[in-house]
Amino acid sequence: MSGSKIGLKRKKGQSSIEFVLIAAVMFFVFIGAVVVIQGRMAGAHRTRLYHALGGLDNLISTEIRLAESGGRDYLRRFFLPRTISGYNYSIGLIGGTEIVIGVMDFEYVIFLDQNISGGIGKGWNFINKTGGNITITN
Repeated sequence: MSGSKIGLKRKKGQSSIEFVLIAAVMFFVFIGAVVVIQGRMAGAHRTRLYHALGGLDNLISTEIRLAESGGRDYLRRFFLPRTISGYNYSIGLIGGTEIVIGVMDFEYVIFLDQNISGGIGKGWNFINKTGGNITITN
């Protein structure tokens, strides 16, 4: 009788080890699925943000092209939104040759065809061309 009790305890011990192993494997599968889903969601978020920044790029580039092709005394006012896709952002004219837009840990750079003077910011901006010089003021 004592021999059958030992065999029964081994089966129970083996069953509990199998249960723990199966639970551990299922846990790692679950964690892996969560990581993959999180990665895809982060990628989709970056793509949406990149497209929104592309729209802002298009607006700014169009205004600069209009000023370049305008007459000698060109003046126009344009508006940059306070947020992009609900996120606060920073914008600046660097060295007169590029505009940098920063959102969270993401930077978007617009390279300019010619030197622009002044500074750009959120809200209303004025772009003018006097002689051959283009200036943006906020």
